[in-house]
Amino acid sequence: MITLKISLIFLICIWSLDVSVCVFQNATDPPVAPVPDKPENSTGSPPAPGPVSSYKPHKFLISPAQPAGVPTIFAKQVDLKQQATYFNSLISQHKLDQMAIDLAKLTCEQRMQVKVEYTNAYSRSIEQDIDGKTKKTFMRLLYALIQPMPELMAATIDWSITQKQDFLYVSLICTTPADLLTQIANTYAAKNNKKLVDAIMQNMKDVDGQDFLSDIVNAVTGFESMVQTRPNNTISEDLIQTQVNYIPQAQGNCSEKDNPDLYKFMGGASFAQIAAVVKAFQQKTSLSAASQIRQFCNGILSEAYSRIVIFAEDPASYWTTEVYNSMGYGKTIDRGLTVAILYRSEIDLATIRDSFKTTYHNDLVDFIKSHCSETYEKVMENIVSGVQQ
Repeated sequence: MITLKISLIFLICIWSLDVSVCVFQNATDPPVAPVPDKPENSTGSPPAPGPVSSYKPHKFLISPAQPAGVPTIFAKQVDLKQQATYFNSLISQHKLDQMAIDLAKLTCEQRMQVKVEYTNAYSRSIEQDIDGKTKKTFMRLLYALIQPMPELMAATIDWSITQKQDFLYVSLICTTPADLLTQIANTYAAKNNKKLVDAIMQNMKDVDGQDFLSDIVNAVTGFESMVQTRPNNTISEDLIQTQVNYIPQAQGNCSEKDNPDLYKFMGGASFAQIAAVVKAFQQKTSLSAASQIRQFCNGILSEAYSRIVIFAEDPASYWTTEVYNSMGYGKTIDRGLTVAILYRSEIDLATIRDSFKTTYHNDLVDFIKSHCSETYEKVMENIVSGVQQ
């Protein structure tokens, strides 16, 4: 039994798909992102030698501290060439609604593979063949289904931060595993001809928030940062009692200047470490770390820290709230709902579906029906239900 548990934990920790195509891994177990051969800081000069952060984890233990989730979409055997031919036929017949429904039955990796087969067969891309044939919400959904996840998330972050739309950009930057965030940042730079950090600095007025989000992005892209790249899902047990004291107990005690230990901990500790510290804090004080952060931190730091804490404790519960918020306040934010459903479909969407019913006393599929419409509604329902036939 002990051997089986260790083997299972090991498999969970290393499980992922081909990250060069579409990253889908256990979001609670992010591997350390590779550092470029010649990292630079924002001025183009090499960073100072030695570690930037004072946080030095040791006595690592692989930890299953966060609950594992159940996906709704699984990889099933598919004839990629046949799928490419089928989608070409649907495009020719202007049946893009059926195309979206069928694309949603595939994993992200399979969708990207079909795109390659399509281009090989017809010497043009799917994007070229559907260009101008859709509009608005359905257009965004169809393009999301044929984008690699880093590209979809980069586009969603860009929309959220430039259009000042809620805190979706904070959510994606703060809770995304390091290797996926690296790809998002690189994709953002390639698509927008500027760095993600530049977009953060240009569109945010909250200086402390600017610094924190920029440091997280800089850490995974090899630039100088006040935080380390968030490590694997490990726990340094001998640091927990010290780190419990980082949780704010006074107003405004949250910024890098006022509480550097908290700042570096939130930006660079593993999610498992954060979850362990939050649990220890609650046991010691009978207080919620998220509530303390909401009470004593201000602005973007309050939003970012509390999201990190809640995600670290239970990723599925966190994304349950994100899914609800994309529909639950009078207007459906389709970009937020799309990225949440597609991103989590191969990680823990079945768990989110169950959590949604428990938390909001409403079936998620029924909730989608009452807040969405037409083909968009059908595709979201199918993914949530796990329809792959």
